[in-house]
Amino acid sequence: MKKAYLKYFVGLLLFGSNGVIASYIHLSSYEIVLLRSLLGIALLLGLLSAANKDFLWRLLQPTGFLFYCLVWSIRASAVIAIFPRSAIFLRNP
Repeated sequence: MKKAYLKYFVGLLLFGSNGVIASYIHLSSYEIVLLRSLLGIALLLGLLSAANKDFLWRLLQPTGFLFYCLVWSIRASAVIAIFPRSAIFLRNP
């Protein structure tokens, strides 16, 4: 039971201090979210590739999920570059 309380308080401290730390970063909120997401993806891919040496190679093959994500992100950035008004949701009001 004491171990569960310890995990609970560590979680409160970790995730509760998130807003305090983010307030000192001089970026807009969507830029912070984007950077945190990219760092999280990089960390997750690094951990998975360290655990399984063949992991990234299988993802980058044309049948892999990461390949499709890469292709669709390139397509989306091309559409945003060609039609900048379609990316109005990315701007602050």
